[in-house]
Amino acid sequence: DKDGLYDEEEEDKYFTNPENPDTDGDGLKDGEEVKNYTTDPKNPDTDGDTLNDGVEVKQHITDPKKADTDGDKLKDGEEVNNYITNPRDADTDGDGLDDGSEVLSYKTNPNKTDTDGDLLTDGDEIMKYKSNPLKADTDNGSIDDGTEVNRGTDPLNAEDDIEKEEMKIGEMIILEGITFETNSSTITPESESILMK
Repeated sequence: DKDGLYDEEEEDKYFTNPENPDTDGDGLKDGEEVKNYTTDPKNPDTDGDTLNDGVEVKQHITDPKKADTDGDKLKDGEEVNNYITNPRDADTDGDGLDDGSEVLSYKTNPNKTDTDGDLLTDGDEIMKYKSNPLKADTDNGSIDDGTEVNRGTDPLNAEDDIEKEEMKIGEMIILEGITFETNSSTITPESESILMK
């Protein structure tokens, strides 16, 4: 069958079909599996990661003998088929958290550096600031975590979200996080509670 193995080897040693060059139908010839990749020529998915050996070798360049090529706690098949992450890169989005931790522990998006859009990476939120990477304003104080970090306030303390400044008569002030009713100078109830702090 011109698969790189002698018929006797196929019948007596490997128990593959000497009349079929690819006994398991995974896209690799039996001889390639035995001699080049040391995969099982009778099993289309040697490592059990739901990607067949031929697809791993030829398309994704992953290890057909290792269910989790990049060691991020997600099987190669899960990365390719479920999460659309890179099975050769443990941290697909480069945010400092491996894909498995994002999916299994933190529930963040392994393809998005900043899941909640607050301008802090998911890794920094978890490891450095201890803020919630799924919530742009962890402390519910009306200012997003990234803005708080950039201005030096604590994203875990709502009390410091509004800077308290001495006001002078006739001087314009900016009220961060304060909203008004549409076409009105009336402050919304949410903003009123912030001003009363």
